Amino acid sequence: MEEDADEEDPVPELTKRHFEEAMSTARRSVTDTEIRRYEAFSQSMKNSGGGSAFFRFPENGADGGAAEQQQNGEGNEDLYD
Repeated sequence: MEEDADEEDPVPELTKRHFEEAMSTARRSVTDTEIRRYEAFSQSMKNSGGGSAFFRFPENGADGGAAEQQQNGEGNEDLYD
């Protein structure tokens, strides 16, 4: 990446014109059938509470209690030793 730092960026800023140009040649890649499947899936997730019935955070927080273990001097095992 150091070598790239010396080169001038040919497009230093993306503008609305860039997106308009890109969209002028873009093509649709999703079929009507796939859209209907997604919409049906989306509706089923809304009806079931968004899948939240199957999701639970760990009891000790998002890190599984790693912060608490660090404070207690536990969990200091080096994975690469």
